[in-house]
Amino acid sequence: MKLEGTNLLDTVSEDAFFVRENVRCLPFFVVNLFRCRADDYNRDKKVKGKKIAIVTNAGGLGVLGADKIANSNLSLAKFTSPTKEKLDEYYESYMKDNVGDNPSDLGAGISDERFIKCLQAIIEDSNVDGVIASPGIEPQPLNERNLINSMIRLFKITEKPVIVTLADADQSRKLIDVMENAHIPCYNSPERGVGALEKFMDYRLKRKSLIS
Repeated sequence: MKLEGTNLLDTVSEDAFFVRENVRCLPFFVVNLFRCRADDYNRDKKVKGKKIAIVTNAGGLGVLGADKIANSNLSLAKFTSPTKEKLDEYYESYMKDNVGDNPSDLGAGISDERFIKCLQAIIEDSNVDGVIASPGIEPQPLNERNLINSMIRLFKITEKPVIVTLADADQSRKLIDVMENAHIPCYNSPERGVGALEKFMDYRLKRKSLIS
């Protein structure tokens, strides 16, 4: 087996953390394990801390993620003022009172374009070390296919670890496959996503401390 500029032990360790959290991701991580590619999604991500943002258009998903974070060694990030100002431009009018909250509940009526703009603003916040995107699959105006494709493009260019959680239901199963085929970690519940992100960030920070 040819190794392309990466360490097999690191690959096994990082991928094993994710596999244990969610069997849905097994095909994605097994493929990465045997490819051992240096450009795998998570190999390009930089972990600086443990402050997490949750972005959703379904409040219940955000609550589930926040509860899991409260029982982990992660914490919910507090957004900077410039980020709050950006979010105020994109939030639906009936959700304006929630601008700056984390989890960020964007409201069920938000479009895919506004969801992405909010997500990008939060990813770029200097107080945020990692992001969990938990879009609820809603009817129009949100176009779930456009949303998923836009998230993939955004996640490919950010240095921060970002994962997606989608309910493993009939209407979202194909979307989960699209995310996994694009090498974006995707989980079927916020709790599993938080658990996997916690292990990944712990591993990266511990490895960084040993190297330094």
